[in-house]
Amino acid sequence: MREGQFRVLNLSTTQLDTFEPMPSLSSDRVIRVKPSGDSQRILFTTADDQQNYTSGIFDLASGKVVSLIRQPTEPLTLVWSHDDKWIAGISGCESRNLILWDSRTGQEIGEFVSPVLSAQGHDEACMTFLDESRSLLIGSMHSVVTFDTQARSYKSLPPFRLAFTCRGLYASPDSRRVVL
Repeated sequence: MREGQFRVLNLSTTQLDTFEPMPSLSSDRVIRVKPSGDSQRILFTTADDQQNYTSGIFDLASGKVVSLIRQPTEPLTLVWSHDDKWIAGISGCESRNLILWDSRTGQEIGEFVSPVLSAQGHDEACMTFLDESRSLLIGSMHSVVTFDTQARSYKSLPPFRLAFTCRGLYASPDSRRVVL
């Protein structure tokens, strides 16, 4: 398997398919792969030798890249919304901004300064969508904040402080509980 490829195992046939999402960028390394909630699409990130990053959405049924998201730096984290309509990411540049994309088109919806991440400048961030993708919970180091995806702004609640480092966020289906 070359660096610009990833493999998908079909469990019903035990066939291993190799995909090269962007043949024109075959020297790129696939550094991150994340399936959509319905497992029909894969969000991937590649890096070339000059540390240029591209994320894309790969459709498993067609075997083709359906949209590309160009990024100046490696994203710290990328997550799908529960309805697979949105992709949220934290930029890897010094600002650590939150970026939202439309997953169908790859078009950037907006970039938003994070009151927690940009102030702390840490290299770790975690996110999960809540309330049928109306909110996004963002954690970094010892803080958690909420972003309203409809109003496109941070909620007025102050950041929630933790006595430990937040390394992952996973919401229950009803969004009433979050595992940290």
